[in-house]
Amino acid sequence: MRREPKRVVAFLLLSQLLSVLFTLKLLSLNLIPEPYQPFGNRDVAQASANSLAFLSMVLVATFVFLIFLTKLKFLLKHFVSLVSVSAFFLLNSLYLPATLGLSNGIVLTTALTLLLGYALVKSITPVVVFSALLVSAEVGSYLSLALRPPTLVVFPAVFALYDAVSVFRGPLGKLIKLLRPRGRARGVAKPSPALGIFLVPLGGFSVGTGDLVFSSFFASAAAVVGGLPCLFLTLLATNAGFFLTLRLVEKYKRPLPALPLPTLFWLLVVAAFYSFR
Repeated sequence: MRREPKRVVAFLLLSQLLSVLFTLKLLSLNLIPEPYQPFGNRDVAQASANSLAFLSMVLVATFVFLIFLTKLKFLLKHFVSLVSVSAFFLLNSLYLPATLGLSNGIVLTTALTLLLGYALVKSITPVVVFSALLVSAEVGSYLSLALRPPTLVVFPAVFALYDAVSVFRGPLGKLIKLLRPRGRARGVAKPSPALGIFLVPLGGFSVGTGDLVFSSFFASAAAVVGGLPCLFLTLLATNAGFFLTLRLVEKYKRPLPALPLPTLFWLLVVAAFYSFR
């Protein structure tokens, strides 16, 4: 399959812009979630503890997927469909009524959830990809409003480090190997079996929803902390990071962590913004 990094970046940009729209709408309605700071948020140590607590939930979810892939593969499709539909319904039932009005939001959430369920049964990829886009934009928007400095800065750095270690030496690398079809030891193929809204095919690549979430988070957080100038620089910097990563995947024909370069570029933009305020 031909790979098209530009197509992936265009999709990331769409997710980012949608997330920013969600965020600005919630801010205009003064619907701001409670800060995520279970261990406080006064210093880097507390911010790191907050980030690691969130990361632990991601690790649990990853190991659950590994169990289904290795021990309960015959139930994988049903499990993925159930989790995908449940997560999709929960997120949209919170976001769409808040941003579109109660009645419109409920009707649209119900319709989209039923559509996703049908798409998962019939393997209608465009609908699944759109659903992943919507969920990613919503989660990215939530994180941009719920995280406050210093957790806002430490959080993506922790996940970028985890992404790098896990792809090469940890559970994400194991997950990628299990999903890669036999006979394709080199390169990246279509996800098999598909993981619902959690792993989507884009431009010849398999893109995790977590990568889409952080792409959306970078843009929404930039809009919150720095307004339009910071948002514009973030869109340029983070998408350049994702594009370079995709080109490296093409060159070396092996899975690579998606977050380190975009996160580094985003941190540089944020640092520059605060330096010149």
